[in-house]
Amino acid sequence: MKKIISTILTFAMLLSMITIVQAADFSGGGYNFVCADGGRYLNVYAGKDADGTNVCVWEKDGSPEQNYTISACGGGKYKLYPASSSSRVIDVNRGNSYSNPLKAGLNVDLWRTNDAPAQEFYITHVGNNLYKIELAALSGHVLQANNPNKNNGNVTLERYTGAANQHWKILKNGTQVVEPCIHKNVSNRNEKTEIKQKDDSTHTVITTYNRVCNDCDAVVGKNVSTSKTVNHQINNGICSECGYKEPVKEVVQETTKVPEKETEEKCTHSRTYDGDVKSTEVSVKNDEYHTVEETYDVYCCDCDAAIKTNTKRAYSEKHTLNNDACTLCSYAVEKEVCKHVNTAKHHVDNSDTYAKKNDSVHSITKSYDVFCVDCQTYIQKGLSETSDEAHSISNYKCGACGYEQPTHSKTVADGLYNIKNVSSGYMMNVYAGKDANGTKVTMWENDNSTDQKIYIAHQGDGKYLLKFNASSGGRVIDVNRGNSITASIDDGDKIDIWTANDLDAQLFYINDCGNGKYTFELVSKPGYVISPVNASAAKQNGSQLELKKDVNADYQRWNVVKPSSASQSLTSARTTAPATNNSYYYSNGNIYYACNYAPKPGNNIKGNCTWYAWGRAWEITGKKLPTGFNSNAYTWWNGSIGKFSRGSEPRVGAIAVWKSSLPGSGGCGHVAIVEKIENGKVYISESGYPNTLFKYRQIYSTSYLYGYIYIN
Repeated sequence: MKKIISTILTFAMLLSMITIVQAADFSGGGYNFVCADGGRYLNVYAGKDADGTNVCVWEKDGSPEQNYTISACGGGKYKLYPASSSSRVIDVNRGNSYSNPLKAGLNVDLWRTNDAPAQEFYITHVGNNLYKIELAALSGHVLQANNPNKNNGNVTLERYTGAANQHWKILKNGTQVVEPCIHKNVSNRNEKTEIKQKDDSTHTVITTYNRVCNDCDAVVGKNVSTSKTVNHQINNGICSECGYKEPVKEVVQETTKVPEKETEEKCTHSRTYDGDVKSTEVSVKNDEYHTVEETYDVYCCDCDAAIKTNTKRAYSEKHTLNNDACTLCSYAVEKEVCKHVNTAKHHVDNSDTYAKKNDSVHSITKSYDVFCVDCQTYIQKGLSETSDEAHSISNYKCGACGYEQPTHSKTVADGLYNIKNVSSGYMMNVYAGKDANGTKVTMWENDNSTDQKIYIAHQGDGKYLLKFNASSGGRVIDVNRGNSITASIDDGDKIDIWTANDLDAQLFYINDCGNGKYTFELVSKPGYVISPVNASAAKQNGSQLELKKDVNADYQRWNVVKPSSASQSLTSARTTAPATNNSYYYSNGNIYYACNYAPKPGNNIKGNCTWYAWGRAWEITGKKLPTGFNSNAYTWWNGSIGKFSRGSEPRVGAIAVWKSSLPGSGGCGHVAIVEKIENGKVYISESGYPNTLFKYRQIYSTSYLYGYIYIN
C-alpha cells in the first residue's frame, strides 16, 4: 500500500512540473527592442542624458542609446535603463504633476527615476517570439512606434490593438530572445503494462509511460507509473491476465480422518518489479549528451519482499539548453570573449574642471568613459584628459576656472569694519580682545564682539593700517618676524597685533578681486596675503592667521562689511511704488518689493519662485545670476558651488533654498530672498505661481531648508 501511495504522489509531482513554466528571463544589460513594423530600434534621441530627452525609433547604429538594462521591480514589473544614462529610465511624460492622469497619447521620454507608475512596465509575450511593453499602472496601454519606417519616428503610449507597431522583438547581445515552450499540449508515450498477482482474488496492473510535449518533443515526465487493483477474471480456473490458477477443491469424506498439516512453501522470488526512483544523479557525458543515473530498490511480485536495494540504472539524455546552459547538468556553451577592438570615447556631461595654471593660463580636465562598440559595454570609466586654455577674464574673474585677477589697490573709506572670510563666514578676530603686543589674530565665528571690529586707516598711496578697534593710536595687525625688525619676512609668519613701529610688517594693500572679495597683501612682500593656513583652518575657532602666498583660493579672500547690529534690512526696497507699468511689485506697509526681470527659458515662469528670486537678486545686487539658476529651485543649492559661498547663517540679501521634499512644492523645492533680520527673526520676500504670488513673511521653521546662498 505504501508503494501505491508513493507512486500516486510521484505522478502528482510530475503533473505539477508540467504546469509550472518559467517565462523568459529579462535581467541585466545588453538588450535591444526592435519594432516588428519597420525593424527600427527603440532609441534615446542623440544619447542625451537629460530629463525630457525624447524616445523614438532609429535604424540600428550600435550606439548606447539603443542598448538597455532591464531592471526587475517586483511583481513582474521592469524599468528600462538606456546605456547612455546611469540614472534615467524610459518614462511616460504626464506633465509637471504626479497627480496628472496617465492616458493614451502621452509622449515617451527619458526621466530620472522619480515617478514609478509612469516608469514601470510589463514585458509580455504575444506569440511568434514578439512582445508588448505595457505600462503596469495603466492596463491595456503599450509603447507604440509612430512612423516606424522613418528615423526619429516618435514613440507614445497608446491603447493596445495588436498592431505590428505595438509589438517588439527583443535581442540579448544581438541574439533574439525566444519565449520558452510552456508544454501545454502533453501526451503519454511508450506505455508499458505489467500485471502482478496480489492475492487469490485480485491482481495489480502497473502502467509505465513517458509524458512528452507534442509542441517541442521535450520529455517533461520520464518513467511515470500508475497502478490499480482489479479482480481476477477466472476462465476454466485460470486468470487470463496474470496467469493465476484457481486451486482444485478437495472433497473430504465424512470420516474421522485427521487432515495432514500443510507445509509452508518458501517464495522463490521468480518475478520481480522495480520500486520508485530514490535518487537521481546527472553528469556531463560530452557537449551534446549527459548521463542520468537513477537509484531504486527491487521487490518480489509474489511476496512484496525487497530483494535488492540501491540498484542503479543509467541512460543518456540530450542536453536541454536555456540561455546557453543545461537545466539538468553543469554544462554551459563557451562564449567568445570580446577583445574590445572597436572602441569609442564618450565624454561625461558637465564633468569639465578648471584649475589655475598661472596668471594667464588655466588647465581644463575633461572626464570620459571608453565604450566597446562590438559588445556594447563600458570597458573603462572615469578617465581624464587635460589641456591648457587661456583665461577669459570678465569683471576681474575667469568664467571657467574662477581665477580672480586682483586690482591693486581698492580705496576703502576709513572706518570700523568686520572682515569676514569668504569660504567660511568666520571673522578676523583679535584673540579674547586682549590689547597687548603679541596677541594673536585668529579665525572666530561671528559673535558681534569688539574682538572682531577692525579700524581700516588709509596711509596714502593705497596703503592701509589695520587697527584694533581704535580710530587713532592703538595696536595694528602685524606680521611677526621675531625679535628684530631687520629679520626677513617669510611664508608662514604668524599674524598678531603690535604697536605701530614696524611698518614693513604692518602696511597692507587692499586688493579688489571682484564680487565683493578682497585680499590683504603685505606691501613689502608682493604676492603674500593674510590667510588661514588652509581651507579647514578657516572655520576653526582660534586658528591663528599667517602670511601665505596667494594661491587664488576663497579661504584667502575676505568680505569687508560694516559691523552688524540687531536689526538689518535692505536699502534697495522702495518707499514708493515703481514708476513703470512693466515692474511687478507688492507692498508691505509703505515698503515696495519689486522685480523688473523678464522671464527666461526653463522653470523661470512669470510668477514662479525662481522667476522672482532671480529678478529680486538682480535688483538688489546688480548681478545677473549665471547659467544653472533657471532650473528647479532645489538645484540652485548645488548649482552655486564654485560661483558663490553658502552656509546656514541667514544674511540680508541672501537666497534661501528649500529641498525638493518641501510639502506643496511638487518636488521642485523653493527659493526666496532674505529681506530683513530683526531681533533674531528672519523675514523673506517670495513668489510662487499660482498660490503664493508676491508674499512677505517671517521664516517660522527651517525644516527642509538647505541653507543660504550669499550673492554679495
